Amino acid sequence: MLFSVGYFIIFAVFYIYYGIICKLRVAHYTVENIQMMNDNSFELTLKYSYGKKIKAKGGQFIFIQLPFCKIDEYHPFSILQSLNQDKIIKLGIKKSGDFTDKLANASKGTTVKVKGIYGHFTAPKDNNPVLAIAGGIGITPCISLLQSLSQQRKGYLLWSVSSENDIIFNEEIQTLVQTHPNIKIIYHDTSKHGYLNSKVLKENINELTTNKPIDCFICGPAPMSKSVIHNLESLGVSDNRILSEGFIF
Repeated sequence: MLFSVGYFIIFAVFYIYYGIICKLRVAHYTVENIQMMNDNSFELTLKYSYGKKIKAKGGQFIFIQLPFCKIDEYHPFSILQSLNQDKIIKLGIKKSGDFTDKLANASKGTTVKVKGIYGHFTAPKDNNPVLAIAGGIGITPCISLLQSLSQQRKGYLLWSVSSENDIIFNEEIQTLVQTHPNIKIIYHDTSKHGYLNSKVLKENINELTTNKPIDCFICGPAPMSKSVIHNLESLGVSDNRILSEGFIF
């Protein structure tokens, strides 16, 4: 009898902890809006519902799990913008598989589980200028990274796209320009001007010709990131001032 009571107590404790407490600790957000930006990319707006609310930082990412996918299937997405004390989170996502296709077609009010926050794609506490270089959908963490800077801090956003059709998130970029007057926006269309190289960097980034310190952040396809890192180092930027974040999935 005592053994039965003991097992029951242990089972009850595990059930309460894993079935209720852990569930409540996981952040739950609902789909507020989905806006297609072009044929392949969309902006997903999530609204806080319940659980442990995440504390977002510019440049970092979260993991999302959909209710109609495997229970342990979480996918990472960079935060485009965080509003109203993290109650509203916007993500920039490129359709690149079954999971993102389902996410793009999720109904308003769909509850998703969110784990986070992750990543070290955040600006140092020094006051050096910040250079964010994006390739394609890699623009997402770069926008939120620059949004997190003080209005007095100098910054650059250099966005490499394969065509003008890839230039999206115009509203967020316009907001960035209006709120951060010391940030310069540069678009680089590879279909017209070829891939990014040291010449393009020198022509657009003053600090690379004056040898002044600048903190560099790169997010894009691996070949682009590798090439840009090589170009920055050839221009005298030390590797401890370069941080690259690639596409994991």
